Amino acid sequence: MSPGNPAQIVFDALPDLVFAGKVLRVDPSLVTVEGTSAVQAWASIDLAQHPVKLLSGLTAEVEIIAGEAKGALLVPVQALR
Repeated sequence: MSPGNPAQIVFDALPDLVFAGKVLRVDPSLVTVEGTSAVQAWASIDLAQHPVKLLSGLTAEVEIIAGEAKGALLVPVQALR
């Protein structure tokens, strides 16, 4: 994950809407969340596609897209043995 990577954001309160975003900054050190190490990052969100008012404190699932292959052939791992 690095700045500029695209992101898809889904808020728990708005599960039918997928917002586009982009990673702005990645903290160079890990943080501890409930006893587990995690990477902390900041992302922007594009509200043009879904012009809704987002309230402070909403929780969301954020998927960072680190790489993409268009037109690639998918082969199950089991087929490679």
